[in-house]
Amino acid sequence: MSLRNRSAEARETGWLMRYDAVRAGFSVAWVATALAVGPAASPALVYVAALAPDGNETLSEVRSRFAPATNNVIKSADGFLTLDPATFHDDFAADLPAADAAFMARSQVPVSEKALSAPVSQAAWRSKPSWYAVATEDHKINPDFGRFMARRTGSTTVEVKGIHAVYVSQPRAIAALIEQAATGARKE
Repeated sequence: MSLRNRSAEARETGWLMRYDAVRAGFSVAWVATALAVGPAASPALVYVAALAPDGNETLSEVRSRFAPATNNVIKSADGFLTLDPATFHDDFAADLPAADAAFMARSQVPVSEKALSAPVSQAAWRSKPSWYAVATEDHKINPDFGRFMARRTGSTTVEVKGIHAVYVSQPRAIAALIEQAATGARKE
């Protein structure tokens, strides 16, 4: 199934809108996902190569604790950030076919630099059980940083061989982690 079809299927089935569902988020988008859907309604959280700031902490503060393996971020004149399409495949999706990485590079959504400097009001992981997937070959979130985040959040942790887009290159491993979170949440 292509990346476009996977995204369309997710929208059509409405799984993104279920409030009793385990929340799984990737990279910096995890914070926006958690805040937008209300993590209080979710029984468990899954971080996939993601930042997990604490309350009153900004993504920039969290990010500054460990240097990324690469820094291919391009800043626009109006303060929005994207990953350089020229290095996107190597830095973000090296374990995917070039065509998939090119599609991802073209379809990335810029993030506001201001969003990275806004403090998170509360850390969802402080009140919910969490699971964390460390991408062991990650160039965007240093794997040691991922391990730090997993320890700090008290997450059940798995290490998955893959670069940053590990949710696409290793979908079975990530799905298994989400299933583990759902099963674990039911036990709590």
